[in-house]
Amino acid sequence: MSKKAVFLIGVALVMASLYVANFTDWLKPKKIHIFWRISPANAANVSFYLDKGYPLTSVEVVSAEEAKTNQYPHALWHMVAKTSPPLTTNFFYGEAIPGMQPEVVTAVPEPLQPGVDYSLVVETLAGLKGSSSFTVH
Repeated sequence: MSKKAVFLIGVALVMASLYVANFTDWLKPKKIHIFWRISPANAANVSFYLDKGYPLTSVEVVSAEEAKTNQYPHALWHMVAKTSPPLTTNFFYGEAIPGMQPEVVTAVPEPLQPGVDYSLVVETLAGLKGSSSFTVH
């Protein structure tokens, strides 16, 4: 193989590596994308939608302000998987999620207050995490 061919192959490999690193998600950690919607009829009724179905192992809502200053903030609502969880694509704040139960069995979801920033954090069986901030009006 000539030096010119080796050089061109090297340039092609460098260009391909740059493309993969800058324009694909192959090397980036996978994240769960979460969308939320507040019901116009009832501001306390918040629905969450995931970009695809995930076997969730933990769903937690905390005060965003408290999460900034406390490593373990008080959970307003915390659900954990009982067994092998089914794929979940959407759920409502405070309602039962198939295959999950409250972390503290007797706990009930605390009401959301208008104008307060909250964070939803979800985790899956494969260790993927996702979070989203939201405010009820």
